[in-house]
Amino acid sequence: MAREKNQFLELAQTVMSLPTAPFCEDLVSGFVKEFAAGLGETASLEEDDFGNLLLTHEGTEAGGHPGPSLIATAHMDHPGLVYEDRLSKREFVFSIKGGIPRQFAKKAVPVAIYNTSGSRSQQPIAGKLQGIVKRADVPAFKLRVSGKSDAAAVGPGSFAMWDLVPFTARKRRIRGRACDDLAGVACGLHYLRRLCLADEPIRAGLLLTRAEEVGFGGMAAVVDGPLLNRSDVYVNIECSNAAVASAEVGGGPVIRVGDRLSIFDPEVTAGMCHLANRLGADFRFQRKLMDGGACEASVMMQAGLRTGAVALPLENYHNNGKKGLRAERIHLDDALNLVKLLAALASSHGGIGELMRATSAHLRSDLNRGQQQHADRLRQTMSAPKLASEETA
Repeated sequence: MAREKNQFLELAQTVMSLPTAPFCEDLVSGFVKEFAAGLGETASLEEDDFGNLLLTHEGTEAGGHPGPSLIATAHMDHPGLVYEDRLSKREFVFSIKGGIPRQFAKKAVPVAIYNTSGSRSQQPIAGKLQGIVKRADVPAFKLRVSGKSDAAAVGPGSFAMWDLVPFTARKRRIRGRACDDLAGVACGLHYLRRLCLADEPIRAGLLLTRAEEVGFGGMAAVVDGPLLNRSDVYVNIECSNAAVASAEVGGGPVIRVGDRLSIFDPEVTAGMCHLANRLGADFRFQRKLMDGGACEASVMMQAGLRTGAVALPLENYHNNGKKGLRAERIHLDDALNLVKLLAALASSHGGIGELMRATSAHLRSDLNRGQQQHADRLRQTMSAPKLASEETA
C-alpha cells in the first residue's frame, strides 16, 4: 500500500505542477505523450485534430475479453488567463478563461505567467492584476509585469495562473493550484499504468480533453470524431465542489449520479455502486448527485454515449477560499480509492458489460422477491370482508 501511495504521489506531483489553462494545455499534453511512451508495448496513443488525447491499453490476451471497454475521461485545463494584447511596455490584457471570481481583480492578486512554447521547468514571470478591462468581445484583466526584461518575454502563447504552490501533500491532504482537473488526470494516468504493468487481458483507455473550463470545448469536438467507439462505456473523472453537494472530503470517491445539467446512465452508475460494495469493508465511496457544476459526462450523454462519472470531493473550488485566493484541496485516500475503483471496473470478470447486466439482474431479482413476498397479503386485504362502518364510510 505504501508503494502504491508513493507511486501515485510522485505522479500527481509531476502532473499537478504543470502550468495549464484553457487552450494552453501544451505542457500537460507533452508530458502525457512521454508518459504513454513509457507504458510499454500494450499502450498506444492517438491525438485528434483538436489536441484531445486517447491512451489505450490493449492487453496481450485482450481478444478473450468480450463486450465494451471502459474509457475513463478527464480534462487537462484549469481556469486561467490567456494573453490577448499589449497595452504598454509592462501592461497587458489577458482574457479570462473559465470560472474566475472577478473580485480578485480589485486586490492586485499576484499571478505566474508561463508560455506554451517553454519547457516544463520554465521559471514563471511574476505579474499582478491591475483591474478589469472592458472589452465587448471577451472579459479580461489588466496585468502588470514589474521587470522590463520579463515584460519583453510576454506575448502570444503566454498564459497566467494564480501564484500559488503547485503541489503539496501533508497529512493525507493534497493541495494544489489546479486539482481540478490535474488531479483527475493523475488518477486517470495511474489507473492506466496499473493495467499496463499488470498486463491485464483487457482493452481499456483514458481520454484527456482540452478547454473543458470554457464550455466543454474539447469534449464537444471529440464526441463526433474518430477517437470514440460508441460501443464503449465512458466514466468521467472530475474534482467537484464538496460543499455544494455535502460530500465528505476523505469519505471516498463519489460515484456521481448526475450534475447540474443531467442524470447519467443509470446502469453504469448502478454497476459502479455494485462493484464498489464488493471491494471490501475498508473501501469507502459516496453516491451523490454533485450538482454544484456541470461536467463532460453531460456532453457524452447528450451524444448518446453510455456514460457514468466519478468525482474527487474538492475544497476551495476554483481557488475560491473563504478568505480569498486559496489552493484547492482533495484527500489522498479518495484519489487512491478512485484509482482502485476504475481499475476494478475495467478488469471486472466478464467485462464492464457483463457487470452492468449482472447488476440489473440482481436489482430485478430483489424487486421481484419483494413483490412476490407481499402479493398474497395485498390480495387478501382486498378480498377480506369489510365492516359495515367501513362500507358506509
